Formats: sequence, structure tokens, C-alpha cells
Amino acid sequence: VDEREASRAAFLARFAAERDAVAGSLAAPAGRLAAALAARLDVRTGTAALRVEAGTGRGLRVVLAAETIDADAVVLAVPAPEAARIGDALLVAAERTLLAGVRYDAAITWSAPVRADASLVPTRVRIEKRGTSPFASVALEGGVVTAVARDPWATSHADWPDDALAKEIAAEVERMLPGAVTGGGIVRRFPLAWPRFDVGHYRALAQFRAVEADRAAAGRPLFFAGDWLAAPTLEGAISSWRKGRKGTVLG
Repeated sequence: VDEREASRAAFLARFAAERDAVAGSLAAPAGRLAAALAARLDVRTGTAALRVEAGTGRGLRVVLAAETIDADAVVLAVPAPEAARIGDALLVAAERTLLAGVRYDAAITWSAPVRADASLVPTRVRIEKRGTSPFASVALEGGVVTAVARDPWATSHADWPDDALAKEIAAEVERMLPGAVTGGGIVRRFPLAWPRFDVGHYRALAQFRAVEADRAAAGRPLFFAGDWLAAPTLEGAISSWRKGRKGTVLG
């Protein structure tokens, strides 16, 4: 995020987590890992959750697009605005205030196969904001190149048609990796890509966690997980879920 608005606590936590890390890249896209893990669990995908409401006894009722299910506990593993929408009937004012205050940066991604004759190894490149490039990163994984465009470029180009975005991003990638990919590719838009950890975000989260603990002590089996609770990374999303809890996870 903008260094003038960034949380110092977030920077120090990220620095401490990564200073001894070993650089590496996945041999296949991360989605394959998620699919492999999900195959071992009782997971239902492609189902829209409309809301969570009080059920019978101490449980909750999850209203889906096509059915309603009962749950002993629910974890809202979704972006803050979605958590506010889905859990609104069960939230208190302090929780609504915090969830409404979480700001996000947008992203647009473009993925395309790497040419068969391109001699490239799996790698991931992070790109400094100070330059003119619209990209936050470019990755080569599993024979696919994926470019991630960040704000303000992503927001300013959000209304462009997919073919125009693909052409624009492919041209930028061509300048970085000449001859590596052909045209076309798949464009995806993420209006809530990265939660912004602005100054004061961790203080607000501490208050949020205190309210959540109070509601849990009072018998409300609704919990939260997501990168906005820890760090704007995959690791942050995973570590945001505290051990020892079980429940239906909506993510």
C-alpha cells in the first residue's frame, strides 16, 4: 500500500515472517494444490451463501441459493464486505463498523500458456511500485505465465472489455519476456484483491477480536477468517484461522 498510509505493525510482521524465508516457486499453479486438499475433505464448491442466521438451539442456519443447512458453528472465510453481508443478522454494531472500514486494492490478472520452445524455468518476480509497470508480480508456474496488475491501474481499467485488457497486458508481458507467450490469454478481475493494512488497522482488529470473543463466550458460534485479519498474503489467510475450532467454513 501507500507507504504514507501503511501500518508499521503490518510491515514489521511481514518483515519478521519473510526475513529467513527461502525463495522458491511452485512447479504447478497453486489452484491445483487447493483442489488436491479439497478432494480429501467434505467440501462443496460453486454454492452461493446468501446469509447466516440464528438456528434452533445453539446452532446456526446457513441459507444457500438452493437450500438451507443447519450448522453447529460457522466460519466466514470471506473478504470483510462479504462477511458483513452474509453475517449481518448476527453481528453487533462494533463488528459492522470494523468490517465496513476495511479497505481493499483491486487487481486484474492475465494468464496464458508459455510457448513450448521458450526455455524458461518456474519463477516469480515482484515489481516495485516506483516504476511505470502496472504489474505487482509476474509468475511462471506449470507452463503458464500469470501477470497481476495492481491499483491504480486495475481500478482505472476495470471497465475495459476482456479482449482489450488481454491485448494491453500481453504487450507489457512481451516487453518483459520477449517471445515467451502468444496473444489471447484469460483475464480475471478481483475488486477485493488485497486488504489494505493502513495505520491503525491492527488496533481496530484487536477490538474486533475482543468483541468476537465476547460474543463466542455468550454462545454465538460464528467466527471469522481471512487475510484481512492477519496479512494480505496466502500465508496470512491461512494463519488467520486459530487452531482448535471446528465448523462449517464459508469461503
